Amino acid sequence: MTNHTEADSTNVRVIAVDERTDVAIEHLRLSDGRTLEYSDTGSNYQDTINAHHGTPGTGSPMDYELANAAELGICLIYPTRPGYASSSRHPGRSVASVANDIKELLDHLEITRCASYGTSGGGPHALACGALLPDRVVAVASISGVGAYGQDDLDFLEGMGEDNLDEFGLALQLK
Repeated sequence: MTNHTEADSTNVRVIAVDERTDVAIEHLRLSDGRTLEYSDTGSNYQDTINAHHGTPGTGSPMDYELANAAELGICLIYPTRPGYASSSRHPGRSVASVANDIKELLDHLEITRCASYGTSGGGPHALACGALLPDRVVAVASISGVGAYGQDDLDFLEGMGEDNLDEFGLALQLK
């Protein structure tokens, strides 16, 4: 794997190159001064899917996502949520606040429309983008999306697999 770095006043682009594909790990300076890390699989922004990673995770696409995007000829943009990898923390953020970050990313890439999906903890973020950016996000999917934590009528851990129970259970103890 080799790295190539390009920089200007708002971005640093690092392209990690291996025998499978070129995946650009980029950094966008947002209007509030924070940094948003994201992966970008191509330049065909006509057909774009915005993916939201699970919890925990980062905006690095899985091999099957890369293969599917390449086979279908679509661009996959995969932002890393605030506080993960090299995306700046966003104190006081809500799930809904991700829509502003995604709008800035879409504007930066000159993407007028996209579909959006999220897995696990990314599901609510994809739904927020669909609800708050209806002129930009034309379809939304939440795949095994988590529910709201702290609701009296919802057992947040119900139905989770053993590994998730262990991880989320430990995280909730740290709270």
